[in-house]
Amino acid sequence: MSSKLRVPLDEAFGLVVNKIKSLLEGEMKSDRYLCDVKTVSLGERNLNQIRKPALWIFPMNMTLNEDPSRKVEYWSFPIQVMSVYASNDTEEGYLKATDLAARARRILVQDKRMGLSNIVYEVESARFLPTSSFGVRGNDYAAIAEIVVKMTVDESFK
Repeated sequence: MSSKLRVPLDEAFGLVVNKIKSLLEGEMKSDRYLCDVKTVSLGERNLNQIRKPALWIFPMNMTLNEDPSRKVEYWSFPIQVMSVYASNDTEEGYLKATDLAARARRILVQDKRMGLSNIVYEVESARFLPTSSFGVRGNDYAAIAEIVVKMTVDESFK
């Protein structure tokens, strides 16, 4: 992690998405909250190349919340976490995918600063989409939890 008090947007983006991935992967151990998850992936991947159950992290479009002429800027950064669960049983697939997305969301909103207090000033829940098709095929079921990371960046380049 950067030792600077504040960082520019490009560095903040990397720190936040890597922290999210790290938080989720940290819960994959046998005695933890996501012990059933086999893969945590950042961005789009071929569904057939990941081991399921899986979580995909999708950074969304960021929004500037303040006057862009300031050196210190306040951004809202939505991030979606999609769970993918494979099952031959429709009811089980729907329930397990929805449960997995909800558990991932709970992990990410527990620490409102994500351990990145020099950047993140709030993490909040946004949307939650229970299991639906979401473009997955066959016996795969998916659900999406969206959080919004509110962060401060410094573009003064000191």
